[in-house]
Amino acid sequence: GDGIRIVPDRGTATPGEELGAQMVPVAGDLWGALGLELAAGRDFSAGEAIDAESEVALVSARLAGELWPRGTAVGGRLGLVGAEGTRWLRVVGVAPDLLYEEAGEATPQSQRIVYLPAAVAGWRTMSLLVRGAGDPERLVADVSRVLREVDPALAPYDVLTMERRREVTHWAERFLGSLFGGFALAGLLLSCIGSYGLTAYAAARRRRELGLRMAVGATVRDMQRLLLGSGARLAVLGVLLGLPLALGAARALESILFGISAWDPVVWLTLPALLVGVVLLACWVPARRASRTDPAAALRQD
Repeated sequence: GDGIRIVPDRGTATPGEELGAQMVPVAGDLWGALGLELAAGRDFSAGEAIDAESEVALVSARLAGELWPRGTAVGGRLGLVGAEGTRWLRVVGVAPDLLYEEAGEATPQSQRIVYLPAAVAGWRTMSLLVRGAGDPERLVADVSRVLREVDPALAPYDVLTMERRREVTHWAERFLGSLFGGFALAGLLLSCIGSYGLTAYAAARRRRELGLRMAVGATVRDMQRLLLGSGARLAVLGVLLGLPLALGAARALESILFGISAWDPVVWLTLPALLVGVVLLACWVPARRASRTDPAAALRQD
């Protein structure tokens, strides 16, 4: 469809009340083919769908909430502003919110959707959505045959399954997501290896100290508590120092993320916990090894 201007039915409409919206002409059982149900009201009747003078419309849930925040949209009126004046339509149903644009292209106008019968607002092309059981590829021949029976001049093209359609339209986002996801995993792995190596080396250098402590009666649990405590303090300090940098990076990335938030609590809790766990593991392993060391041998080290 096309961009339109609409006004709510509030008596006298003024130019300041006009809202930009998107008109989408539909025909047939669109919601059944999508496997969805209307949020409220009903779909177009068979007569309304083929009547070029129909004055009914469906609105998206987002638009319904914007124009009728304290009531129901069903039964309300909506004005389409045109060059010849305002055409008033009666809202008969509220459709679920659908995203028609690619990632990052959605605007407030494109999410205010007014559905009209295709007979009222015909468009230069039509996308035919077919739902069936089994392999969708097997439907192509049947659909082409039915279209030829309706009109031999109709030429279907660009026939794809919905799964393949999403792959084609989102290949760039999927490629970049996989690429940067790989970079992120590599960075996380390097961070874990570096943290483990540095912490394990620092703990191993205390072998003589651990031997001395064991010689005067310290237990394995005492040494583990000593090393884990120092490692935990170091890990918490690293998290506190890295948190401002992470907040700055999240703010920088927020503008290029679509459909997800840079403030996902799972990410903010999981990654610091993982790094802290790696540091604690790096402290626990040397302590375990030290418990098997002869204190006398450790004390004789230079």
